[in-house]
Amino acid sequence: MDFLAALMRRTRRLASAGQGGRGSRVLHAALGAAACLALAPGLSSAAEPLRICVPDASPPYSWREARQPRGFDIAVGREVAARMGREARFFWYESGFDRESDQVSEIDAMLSAKLCDLAAGFALYATALDPPSKAVGRTPDYDGAKPLRQRPWIHLQQLGASLAYHNAPMTVVLGPGAAGRSIRTLADLQGLRVGTVASSLGGTILRGYHDGLLRAAAVSLQSIRDPLAGLEAGQYDATLVDLHELDAYRMKNPQTRLVDSGYRHWLSFNLGYALLASDGALLASVNEAIQAGLKEGRFRALAEQVPMSYVPPAEPRVQPPLSFKLLFASDQAPAPQP
Repeated sequence: MDFLAALMRRTRRLASAGQGGRGSRVLHAALGAAACLALAPGLSSAAEPLRICVPDASPPYSWREARQPRGFDIAVGREVAARMGREARFFWYESGFDRESDQVSEIDAMLSAKLCDLAAGFALYATALDPPSKAVGRTPDYDGAKPLRQRPWIHLQQLGASLAYHNAPMTVVLGPGAAGRSIRTLADLQGLRVGTVASSLGGTILRGYHDGLLRAAAVSLQSIRDPLAGLEAGQYDATLVDLHELDAYRMKNPQTRLVDSGYRHWLSFNLGYALLASDGALLASVNEAIQAGLKEGRFRALAEQVPMSYVPPAEPRVQPPLSFKLLFASDQAPAPQP
């Protein structure tokens, strides 16, 4: 997803500067909703719409087709809003940002400017919830926005985050020539040509794994290249990507011969909603709706209708700052800190 890709680009630049242990500030349809449930405390029958910021052109999460909103985050947004006795309204922003943009600050600016109440698909990463690193910021491009230099500077406020409604893991994807290969650890990729995208999380993990165990067989790709398209074309045998990148690729290429190996790297990110930390009443209502949806299996059912691979939220709820030493050393998650 774009948010995680941006976070990892920034994290990798910090690591190159010897600051990898600090992590980074930037990590970087409505089906089945029954008649509105009883209104949450404090909400009237004329409750205002729940405004949700979603990135455009970001399948399988959110996109527009014939001007109609589609995707998992759209369906979840409607489900959550219905459980709160409100109607979901979606605020589309541009997800194609440059390498230097700080998407956490951009999300903060949209929320602080009251363009929306929630921002969907927010990765629960500890440094993304730190106090703002700067006092002001500008919003990203959005429908009806003025040119960047004409947009006002917005005073940034402290962000908070809801409970997660799903998890985004990483998987090894195998090309046609290696489809039968059993992958239990990254070491099982030895003997295969491994595609690694510059500045991506998957590429960084593969090249650094066990002091460069896979580096000799690595095929380096520019960041603008689609690693799954190259894999399909036989330019290499395997790559490591976000599971939902594979979902998006399958949506565009239903006849693909690419195979999900079933391997899941220990590093994954829970995704929930960002909102202003000061809005405690909204947070309580959103969390109540998410808890109910998880308990009833609604989010899994909505994902199946997209279709998208659904992975429930995992521990830790908020991923702590990354340690590159641990990231490269093992296929196992580090022990929780006391």
